Amino acid sequence: AADGVPLTGLINNAGLATNAGSGGFASMVDQMLATNTFGLIRVTEAFLPILDSKQGRIVMISSASGPTFVSKCSAERQRLFVDPSVTKEQIFQLIDEYTG
Repeated sequence: AADGVPLTGLINNAGLATNAGSGGFASMVDQMLATNTFGLIRVTEAFLPILDSKQGRIVMISSASGPTFVSKCSAERQRLFVDPSVTKEQIFQLIDEYTG
């Protein structure tokens, strides 16, 4: 925090959408996960130590792609995506299921 003033807000607005192109589907998925998932995690974890613990807020901004994907998932999977207690490990497990 600059001059000891804690950060009161962090807005994550990273996003990447691409087509398979010459790298193929696996490359496209790797690029999107690196930016849209792991990039957000790295940025959030980097700023957490200076985020005001009482009033600080983290805002994640997404395109319509996320809700569109989730709407096509099973009810069980949808509950996981909106569960405020979901862990990184659960998300990583889900990613592994999709990318195997």
